[in-house]
Amino acid sequence: MGFENRVAPQGWENGLTTLQPRPAPGTTTLASPIGNNADAWHIAHAKKHAAVLITNEGFSPTGYAPSKIAKRATAEGVKTCFPHEFYAGKISETVETEAFLRRFREQAPRYLDARKTTDAMGEVLTWVYGYFRLILLGEAEGHPVPVKVSVAT
Repeated sequence: MGFENRVAPQGWENGLTTLQPRPAPGTTTLASPIGNNADAWHIAHAKKHAAVLITNEGFSPTGYAPSKIAKRATAEGVKTCFPHEFYAGKISETVETEAFLRRFREQAPRYLDARKTTDAMGEVLTWVYGYFRLILLGEAEGHPVPVKVSVAT
């Protein structure tokens, strides 16, 4: 989840009652939580701020099932939900997907211009845009019908 570049505030783990975070391998602090400690960090943050923990963990091709992080969060008194439960009735997935892809198409050239890049970033952004279209719409370049996508966990 990218915690290797983030620094968690000192003492973040103090409010946890059932979880026992451990320092990441090769370190002596909990400042850069990874793996199970990243889960613990998210739970601690949600608990401290009385926030709902939104997680996609537990998703499979057959639907959603209770996950390890949800069970750990519940034990800490943190409410959890899946993304579709959080936004149900609040947004139109179709409208939001179209708006996201439109913003991506508009902002990608501006991003490249601002970086004045000569590397392969344009190619990377094109690939990322195609990936988003595949995941969000099931569309893949060269395929006339939507592609079925399943996520292995």
